[in-house]
Amino acid sequence: MRHQRGVSEGHQSFEGSGGGGPVKPDSYATKEELKELKSDLSYQIKLMEAHMDTKFAEVDTKIEHSRISTIAWYVGTTIAIVGIVLPVIHFLF
Repeated sequence: MRHQRGVSEGHQSFEGSGGGGPVKPDSYATKEELKELKSDLSYQIKLMEAHMDTKFAEVDTKIEHSRISTIAWYVGTTIAIVGIVLPVIHFLF
């Protein structure tokens, strides 16, 4: 390993060998590209949040419909049981 001035043995500068090869400018994003990516990701996150809100609203609606159906079933069952029990009691007494 070739020693360079001001560089410790475990660390080499970009000019030295072992730096992973030549630097390829097209391998790195510019600040503008990062800003665009951040903007795109923010937009996509907002879309996903809106989609999730819609899904939660749909689930809430389904739960409410199930709740109403359950209450209607209880009321109907209670009326049917009372409709059967009252004549039986009337017949026995």
